Amino acid sequence: MFMVKSGTSHIVPFERDRLYISIYDACRHRPTAIKDATALVETIIGLFASGIAAGGIVTRSDLVKTTADVLRRFDSAANVYYMAFHKL
Repeated sequence: MFMVKSGTSHIVPFERDRLYISIYDACRHRPTAIKDATALVETIIGLFASGIAAGGIVTRSDLVKTTADVLRRFDSAANVYYMAFHKL
């Protein structure tokens, strides 16, 4: 997978489950939240995987921006919820 660089310059392994939970929480109002969150996580990971090599580093802000953009295109209410908890 890839690594995530936080705002404090710490580099940690990407956690798929952490991304899934944050997206699931944002999509909880949808009757298909589990399926939607799973597909959205795959989309987001695919966007990063195509742009970086395995073991590459992504900044936390890029991860949040990409996730917010994908959610905005999918469900604007989910995007608003997500951004309320993921400040840049």
